[in-house]
Amino acid sequence: MATAVRGRSTSAAAFLKGAPPATQWYIDTIAKPGVPLFARVVPIAELSTAAALILGFWVRLAAALAFVMVLNFHIATGELFMKEFLLDGAGLPLLGALLALAVAGGRLPWTVSKHN
Repeated sequence: MATAVRGRSTSAAAFLKGAPPATQWYIDTIAKPGVPLFARVVPIAELSTAAALILGFWVRLAAALAFVMVLNFHIATGELFMKEFLLDGAGLPLLGALLALAVAGGRLPWTVSKHN
């Protein structure tokens, strides 16, 4: 098990060497210190956001939360700073769709909570 952990840390170090400076700063100052908290919060946030979007509850809030989570992922991996981000279906189109839902998602026909 120690070799697996060592292998992960060396691959993380190799990733950070080639990462943009903004990604390196983000990982060092926000991601690494917050690992114990993020390990518990992220799965709960992702599952509850997905359930809210599927069921139509709190669509605007869920879409805004999902927007922040997707943006966080792209910043942490450095993909936000690459030109391929514009062509990737999990990049700009997804962020645009989530932003549209966050702005006007309360007015959808099957939305359960109308006063979002």
